[in-house]
Amino acid sequence: MDLRKKILDSNIKEHRKEAKYYDTIHSELYNWYEQKRIISSLYKVFTNFNKNSTVLDIGSGSGNLTIKLLQQGFRNIICLDISKEMMDELKRKVKDSDHNIKFIVSDIDSFFENNTSKFDIVLIGSALHHFPDYVSTLKNIERILNNANCIYITHEPLPPSKKSILVKIFLKIDFFIYTARYLFLILIGRLKYLDRNCEYSDYHTGERAIDISQLEAIFGNNYMMSINKYPVAKFGFTAFLLEKIKYANSFEFMAVKK
Repeated sequence: MDLRKKILDSNIKEHRKEAKYYDTIHSELYNWYEQKRIISSLYKVFTNFNKNSTVLDIGSGSGNLTIKLLQQGFRNIICLDISKEMMDELKRKVKDSDHNIKFIVSDIDSFFENNTSKFDIVLIGSALHHFPDYVSTLKNIERILNNANCIYITHEPLPPSKKSILVKIFLKIDFFIYTARYLFLILIGRLKYLDRNCEYSDYHTGERAIDISQLEAIFGNNYMMSINKYPVAKFGFTAFLLEKIKYANSFEFMAVKK
């Protein structure tokens, strides 16, 4: 089996397992610190584009970014995800909302092979590190953007960096409390143990984490770019403390056409 197929198959398998519990498991995405940061960053998108803009949410998952767009009045949204189960969770969340969302279950490469549409806004939230070849994906995204356009990428891992003693202590305590919470939720029936193997589904993490210079090379000539490095932790208070001591293990990227 080639690497691309391993990555795609692993993403389908692992997200099938966790779809029902995704928001509960991934407290690093849904804690107050991370949610406040994403909302603040998305506000820059909201203010630069009208509500009729065409939006593509790649790796939409359970709707972390899409739902925020809906709350701001955006309606022309395509949600793309390789996981049917994750898409079902998003559909459940928005079933009572006024929207014009088109839901597409597909891997990113197949979508680009069959898509002829262009978009004003492309969003990628905690998904770029799941793609087999994120550089190729970003080049295809640049091709489908309209003249007045924006790409926003958030919650992506930085390569490992040296941690101070204080950072190690904060992260160990954070993980310990998360583990205790996880076990408690299993005990009360709100969660079940999931035998997860993210070796291939989270392929571009650790030493293989996203190379920011690749993003700059693709969007650097014709776009105004901003890159924000920040801390991610299981709980918002931990992330807040890590920010105070200037530790960063994740980044967001925004590029707007000049």
